[in-house]
Amino acid sequence: MKDYNNMNFPLLTPSKWIPGDEFIYTDSVLNITIKPDSIKNDIKNYSGQIFRFKNFSEKTDWLGNSSIFLIFEANENFYSFNTKKNLAQISDTTYNPLIPSFISLNELKKANDIFKGNELYILTNEWIPVKDKQPTFKFVNVRVDSISYGDSHNPYKVFFSYQGNQYYIFSNISNSLYGTSRNLFSNIFSFHNPKLKYKDIDEEIWEAIIASKIKRGMTQNEVRLSIGKPDNIQRIPTYSGLKEIWTYGNGNRINFFDARVTD
Repeated sequence: MKDYNNMNFPLLTPSKWIPGDEFIYTDSVLNITIKPDSIKNDIKNYSGQIFRFKNFSEKTDWLGNSSIFLIFEANENFYSFNTKKNLAQISDTTYNPLIPSFISLNELKKANDIFKGNELYILTNEWIPVKDKQPTFKFVNVRVDSISYGDSHNPYKVFFSYQGNQYYIFSNISNSLYGTSRNLFSNIFSFHNPKLKYKDIDEEIWEAIIASKIKRGMTQNEVRLSIGKPDNIQRIPTYSGLKEIWTYGNGNRINFFDARVTD
């Protein structure tokens, strides 16, 4: 999935933009890095506003320092973003401006074209039910229903269905404009069944892992798959073997003896 994402969603740098490219704004308030230049129409809520890229403009501040500004138009208003770079620097294909709250509409459309209706395996249980509270799982097969915009911290909102219920999870389709994210789409979803990587885990234990539960006799690797890495590990050598106590930030405490869960 990682290579697939890199191939379909390459770094979206200004050197590849053309006038008319559109971006959707995700926050209600305009970020201080985006300066209004010419305001014709008042915008009370910027969430969902379409910003169209117009051109590059070189400006000089009162100290005589020049830099390239990215110029946008939204609802007949004009805005600028100071790259604090010169023309050669923003022409670099690796330059990422990190414009807050901007999402490329082309990228959003491509994400829906590629993933909408597909069945993927979700690798985390950090879902949010659309309606009533429902249990969540990991490593299960879900269907992607649609992808919408999220907020400045989580650019995309992926809606998906599992066993007749709809959920969503915040994600980041690519590194374009937003920087890296632990919620990168390729870290959340997979085309391949994760169970195939763990053929030695029996079905009863795998069902517990899917539900993020702990069962007596689990190995340490199975516990990590189920509830993640512990915040602290205490090792206690004994005459009969090694005892370990794993503790988690939520208060969970797992006891091991010779690397197997005891209680």
